[in-house]
Amino acid sequence: MSKWWHLVKGAVDPADCASLIEYARNFKPQEATVLTKGKSDVMSNQRAATVRFIPRFDPNMLALYAKFQTWMLQANAAYWGIDYQDFHQVQVACYQPDHGHHCWHKDCALFGGDMGTAWDRKLTLVLQLSDPSDYEGGTLELEHGDLKPDQFARGDALIFPAMLKHRVLPVTRGTRYSLSTWAVGPRWR
Repeated sequence: MSKWWHLVKGAVDPADCASLIEYARNFKPQEATVLTKGKSDVMSNQRAATVRFIPRFDPNMLALYAKFQTWMLQANAAYWGIDYQDFHQVQVACYQPDHGHHCWHKDCALFGGDMGTAWDRKLTLVLQLSDPSDYEGGTLELEHGDLKPDQFARGDALIFPAMLKHRVLPVTRGTRYSLSTWAVGPRWR
């Protein structure tokens, strides 16, 4: 653990990770977007991936969502004390060669930024769904902290403040799947 991030090792069984990838295929694939000035745009030079959104109250996901809530509460209580109320729908992202990267970014808009919503993202949770041996590249990097690529394995959940810059390096072989969600709450103040 670090003050910049919290890693839940073995949070989800590898077989359940495979099931989540399959379940996500029930939802419409979309080109990943980048949010700028309250508007989502496809900007493949900054982010290239296919994403699928699973609704927040999907009955098949409630047990996993309860785990997300517990992990976020524990990490937030231990490190940050950020004011949030709930978490958002989940996004399953698919990164592949020539269509798999996300440049440095934050998952929230601080100090007057506009996410186009009445709430702000406060915490980010990323669940590694793929076995890292199934792809090359695709490393999730954080601007601060000392997370090493070999620390983030299939089934691990990484939680960090949404204002922390991070990126996904280009995938050069295979396919990387990840699941992300965000704790949301009142505007940053």
